[in-house]
Amino acid sequence: MNSVSDNCTKERLLDAAKKVFAEYGFDETTVRAICARAGVNLAAVNYHFGSKDKLYLAVLEEFFRLAADKFPLNADIGQNSSSEDKLRAYIRGFLNRLLGDGDPINEKLGRLLMAELLNPSECFDTIAQRCIHPTYDALYSIVREMLPDTDAAIVHRCAGSIAGQCLLFDYARGVIQRLRPELALEADSIGSVTDFIAEFSLGGIARILAEKRSSCSPPNPSA
Repeated sequence: MNSVSDNCTKERLLDAAKKVFAEYGFDETTVRAICARAGVNLAAVNYHFGSKDKLYLAVLEEFFRLAADKFPLNADIGQNSSSEDKLRAYIRGFLNRLLGDGDPINEKLGRLLMAELLNPSECFDTIAQRCIHPTYDALYSIVREMLPDTDAAIVHRCAGSIAGQCLLFDYARGVIQRLRPELALEADSIGSVTDFIAEFSLGGIARILAEKRSSCSPPNPSA
């Protein structure tokens, strides 16, 4: 195969795999189905990607990269932006990524990625290393700015709490839409959900800071 033909076949495989994985999930997807959708030889997956697992990783990595490009976590943030502004920008970007761009294929791929968080597959460690850790590390750095000289476990718990709130609004979206539709994560409610998560989280962080300062204060000699 020449390089032009190779690239074309690889792109067709990636596009077909994206649709088949989105429709059937990882376990129910077969290499044969992907190759049939792409109109290529059955050996093409191993030739271009090495295995079904690696093709699955390539699909999720591309999905994650495109979402990151479209919805950055530091939009409108400058060198002198406050930690609070950084946190709001992060939450807004994260919620936008979770909500997606309206493409039904991308929405299903987002569900696949969510499924990895709830029920990790054999590919999870690689997905975490390439996609999840960099995103989480950015959040951890923001929270660390707000909680200097604080035990790392506390900072991780705060960062995890913030990420968890964002994920809940996405994962439980269907339930929220049925029980409390006015609270559901929608395109026109990104701002209000962002404000709620930010204010709630900042209040908790402020409480931790206040307790830390109180514990570090010298005793009152007149007491």
